[in-house]
Amino acid sequence: METFVQRRAHGQETGANGGMYHQNRYLEVKMRIINNKSKRSLDSILLMLTPSEAIELLSKLKSINPDTGDHFHVSDLEFSREITVSIYTDKNLHFFSGEIRKIIQAN
Repeated sequence: METFVQRRAHGQETGANGGMYHQNRYLEVKMRIINNKSKRSLDSILLMLTPSEAIELLSKLKSINPDTGDHFHVSDLEFSREITVSIYTDKNLHFFSGEIRKIIQAN
């Protein structure tokens, strides 16, 4: 298995753990939790779903295509609470807003 340094020496942009480079800086591709209103990164959340919301979330997760920058929403019955989910990789980061890319690159 090639190491991160070996991959960089071969001109590859991704690291051994799926990380990516941006402006000569290594970025690790890892879970990001972002408060959509404040645009602040969070470290932890407790997600409490009803059974139907959980089924909807699972169903949508199975069909998401990270190659196209897909995302989806799961809302409560009153549409007062919403979860937005997307999958990002080193190859699809360009699909996301500059604001979201900035948060990813800062953490």
